[in-house]
Amino acid sequence: MKFLLIACCVALAAAAMERPDGPSDRCQKPEVPKKVMRMMKRKAMNSFRMKFKCSKGNWIKLTPPEGMMEKMIKDDDFNPKELCFDVQAHISAAKHVAGLMKDCDPIQKKIFMHMMMKKFFEFCIKGEHEQCFMDIGRKAAVCSMKQGICPHDFLKAVKNDDECSAKLATFEQCFESGETPRCAKVVVDFYEGMKEHLDDIDDEASRHDV
Repeated sequence: MKFLLIACCVALAAAAMERPDGPSDRCQKPEVPKKVMRMMKRKAMNSFRMKFKCSKGNWIKLTPPEGMMEKMIKDDDFNPKELCFDVQAHISAAKHVAGLMKDCDPIQKKIFMHMMMKKFFEFCIKGEHEQCFMDIGRKAAVCSMKQGICPHDFLKAVKNDDECSAKLATFEQCFESGETPRCAKVVVDFYEGMKEHLDDIDDEASRHDV
């Protein structure tokens, strides 16, 4: 849960570093050999057949979270787009996906998450919130760099760090200072709602410890 808020920010920041107007030329994401890229694309294409290839010989059925399934059945006017920035829907989906993926190979997990991020962009961001998330990505990149960490390495660098909580708190403080990303109210409310949810998980621990 502790990475739920910043995962998208840092992923977008890593992408921002690859653009000509990225914050630094000295922190480029290592280039993936074309042979490896072709192999990963082939694996991704062969991983979705109404089911998902969790590991060799193990295909799992992809299902929506239980709450979403109930809405789809009971409400004829249900529009999945309404859940794009719904805090409880994201929490439920994160737990559901974690359960589905718990026994999957690490590479297959990455393939699945990459596909989900791509679909989220196409369905929830493209054409409506692109400027917002570009601003978020740039600012996240700057905040990561201020801690001496390249954006594409941030999650890996802090995940097992003894000072993980402190680094997340520093990142958040940096992210929320200075110029505010140009985002619609629905995105701002989602960000604040996620923070509130993490604060409510534990009465004693901060959301950065959760």
